[in-house]
Amino acid sequence: MISRFTIFAIALAFAAGVSCSGAKSKPAAKKAEAKPAAQKAAPAVEKPAEKPAEAAEAAPAAAGDSALGNAENGAKTYATYCSSCHGPEGKGDGAAAAAMTPKPRDFTDAATVAKVDDARLLKVIAEGGQSVGQSALMPALGGALGPDGVKDVAAFVRSLMP
Repeated sequence: MISRFTIFAIALAFAAGVSCSGAKSKPAAKKAEAKPAAQKAAPAVEKPAEKPAEAAEAAPAAAGDSALGNAENGAKTYATYCSSCHGPEGKGDGAAAAAMTPKPRDFTDAATVAKVDDARLLKVIAEGGQSVGQSALMPALGGALGPDGVKDVAAFVRSLMP
């Protein structure tokens, strides 16, 4: 039986022409916000760190967010990198799947996906199928997607699972 991760990887590679080298790109550094000169001269006053519960209340999660990432953003990325193998609905029936052995993973198969935890899902998307002993047809996408992109795709894939 072909794992869905294998299919996912093949679809991504096929659709986007992504290299399977596994090279990871470094995320862009965030630019520091410029402060007015008056603020720079003022003495710094430290605020106590927010508690996790307070932080969650202060910034409600955006629609589509999960513990993994944003499923709405992940859906767009999935359409670009994954659907050619895994299919638009994650059933492993993408256009490229017909020529693949093993076949891409069906994310809607409850018996198969029940065995896949979030850590494994993230690893397969980021590092490829071979990183977990599965097919090399599933490419490593961590370099192309970055950490947040990997989490977003994982959130979307989880949304397809029963």
